[in-house]
Amino acid sequence: NLMISSDVPPSSGLGSSSSLAVNIVNVLSTLQKKNLSRHEICEIGHHVQRNIIKVPLGKQDEYVCGFGGFNFIKFAKDKVEVIPYSFSKNSTLELEKNLLLFYIGSRPNDRLLTTQIERTKSRDSKTMNALKNVKNLAETMHDSLSNNDFTTFAELLNKGWTEKKNFSNDVTNEKIDALYEKSLKLGALGGKLTGAGGGGHLLLYCEPSKQRLVIEEMTNRGLKHIPFSFQNEGCKILNL
Repeated sequence: NLMISSDVPPSSGLGSSSSLAVNIVNVLSTLQKKNLSRHEICEIGHHVQRNIIKVPLGKQDEYVCGFGGFNFIKFAKDKVEVIPYSFSKNSTLELEKNLLLFYIGSRPNDRLLTTQIERTKSRDSKTMNALKNVKNLAETMHDSLSNNDFTTFAELLNKGWTEKKNFSNDVTNEKIDALYEKSLKLGALGGKLTGAGGGGHLLLYCEPSKQRLVIEEMTNRGLKHIPFSFQNEGCKILNL
């Protein structure tokens, strides 16, 4: 008997399908007495989703779910390198308290991801420039996180979201843009839609002194505030 429980709905931009994939691979391989590494678990989970089920996605979600915690992940053609950050407990708590998460609604379909992949394969100049800029921002963000410079991190989130909107015309819409701009006016320093875009969850960096106004405004506009905490363990087996 296989029982599945999830805290979030499908297509919500929080990597729920990849979390399910790596955890099922971990459970089945453990029952088969195979001692797979985390890299192997992530790669098999991605293979099942991308090549067997034909879900149009990258492999970053599998690695995020499989390893857990804060990591700088480098993707090459034949290699994935996972470099963990060494945050102090106080720094981790500071970052956690400065982040807000709101559920907008599930992404309508996977066409958005398919369009992004098609544009990338065709070397669409707008998409390729945005991908290059996002990669450069990720490297700069890596430096800011390594130095516990969370204000710069927030500003880079904002720049990253601006670039992400160039991936596809369906990444955002008038409602999402209005919500985001209003949150900035109320004190948020940066943010983005999680996942591919088009719906899902809105992540905002907002210092605690400004959070009440942002939460009230977002909930008044129909969004659901989602309290959360960081998870450092990744996929694991519970022996009950």
